[in-house]
Amino acid sequence: TALRDVVNTWTGTAWFIEGDIAQCFDRLDHSVMLRILGEKIHGNRFLRLVRNMLTAGYMEDWVWNATHSGSPQGGVVSPILSNIYLHKMDEYIEKVLIPECARGRVRKSNRAFHRVWAAMASARKRGDLTKVRELRKQLHSMPSMD
Repeated sequence: TALRDVVNTWTGTAWFIEGDIAQCFDRLDHSVMLRILGEKIHGNRFLRLVRNMLTAGYMEDWVWNATHSGSPQGGVVSPILSNIYLHKMDEYIEKVLIPECARGRVRKSNRAFHRVWAAMASARKRGDLTKVRELRKQLHSMPSMD
């Protein structure tokens, strides 16, 4: 159903960016996370609470170990913090990468498509309907723009 939604809804989409977010919870930089939260949240008590939660550490074999990155595993707040962190990446892609990669207002025409289009028009003038059907099928498998 997700792929059907993509096909039906996102008809103007030219490309997608796929990212592997394996071990996302383990790799959150605490200072970056607190800076991101500090942009919108101005309550120092809350920010201090989050900082203390992130740097609380963990016990292994009755030995306390410091936590330098990542969010607490199994915590209710971990998915929220990772979504906030990844939202910043989305904004970077939207505001920096897409404008750099998507230059120009109009995509360049695909020359092969237009050659087949012209061949179809000449076959139509000649009255060769089987050739027109063949070429139309070929057109449906080609993009009209680069």
